[in-house]
Amino acid sequence: NETYRTMKELEAWQEIDPVRTFSHKLIKEGVISEKDFAHLEKQARQRNEDMALKAMDSPSPDPKNIYFGLFSDTNSNEVPSQFRNAPILKKPEFLERDPDMEITYREAINEALFEEMRRDKRVLLWGEDIADYGGAFNATRGLMEIMGRERVFNTAISESAIIGAGMGAALRGMRPVVEIMYIDFILQAMDQLANQAAKWKYMSGGQPTIPLTIRTTIGGGKGYAGQHAQSLEAILAHFPGLKIALPSDAYDAKGMLKAAIRDDNPVIVIEHQNLYRHPFGKSVVPKEEYIVPLGKAKIRRQLDQSKSGVTIISWSYMVSLALQAAEQLSKEGIETEVIDLRTLYPLDIETLVKSVQKTGKAVIVHQAVRFMGFGAEVAAQLQEKAFDYLDSPVLRVAAPDVPPPAAPVLEKAFLPGEEEIMEAVKKLT
Repeated sequence: NETYRTMKELEAWQEIDPVRTFSHKLIKEGVISEKDFAHLEKQARQRNEDMALKAMDSPSPDPKNIYFGLFSDTNSNEVPSQFRNAPILKKPEFLERDPDMEITYREAINEALFEEMRRDKRVLLWGEDIADYGGAFNATRGLMEIMGRERVFNTAISESAIIGAGMGAALRGMRPVVEIMYIDFILQAMDQLANQAAKWKYMSGGQPTIPLTIRTTIGGGKGYAGQHAQSLEAILAHFPGLKIALPSDAYDAKGMLKAAIRDDNPVIVIEHQNLYRHPFGKSVVPKEEYIVPLGKAKIRRQLDQSKSGVTIISWSYMVSLALQAAEQLSKEGIETEVIDLRTLYPLDIETLVKSVQKTGKAVIVHQAVRFMGFGAEVAAQLQEKAFDYLDSPVLRVAAPDVPPPAAPVLEKAFLPGEEEIMEAVKKLT
């Protein structure tokens, strides 16, 4: 059939067809015999034919169960005995740290990765420059020496391959944690992420389990410009089948990353570059085992029931700026309740509604551009579920609708800060 290609071109492509060439290589190298390969091929064809017949004979699904198979409700809190207590090559220094001293956001992530790799041999790490170098932000520094190169290793510069391999490993029973250096680069892997990882379980009738954790970063304020400093979390939250977590301090970074690794679903943990070493990201982090559940917001600043005020909703690095703005507003006699969303999906809308029921006013703060930012979804849900309690329109504090600039003066104007938050709150009081 020469509808799309000439026969000569089709034959040329068939000569380098990887399915054909790889099978020939396996036979040539003595890995499998021609007879055994033919038997496997026959089995595969028969399996496909049997499944096609089964699908045709099956009754149509009930529309009431349209959400069936989207997520697994299981986790790996119980590790099978054969995968427990992985050996280490070197004792980490942080095992001797003072549990009452604050640690950085970066150190908390490093500890979480070590603890999960130690407790479960199925946990593997890979990404660009994460092994010897320790990653662009040193979050994996030292882990290769501790756990070995077989469990912490570098990849080629191919985000699609990084996530695609993670998807395959998860389907085969591993619990990979893969790193995409900047969230901007995740756009290179959207087919593997949005069309495969997010949909595979649902499109397979809920049968497979996909315990894939993807770590990536957002930033701003470093002059990295339009291809290394975007906040694209709203794009990822648009795909059903993915969980999205954005911890705002070291305690949550460790607890939420551990929860993500144990979750039997694809989870994207978005870390903010400004928090890795900044005092805003520091906190006291227990050495004892703990988990921060995904899908639960946290009230960072509680409003006194006897006072009127404004609800400020934010996530990631912007939580610290919201808290600073709240402190200054309090000195001026304006009270606020600050809520850290922590996860965009699952969205804890109940906590937000309860706060708005007290205050009647809400300001949503995020670093992403305003148009189609995740704040729009939060505002829409508040309008749907707390309309009778709202005394004013829900306001948003966000970046203007341009790519992140490189010039310092433009970047300063681009990034929302304390003044913008305070100005928005004052409009509602």
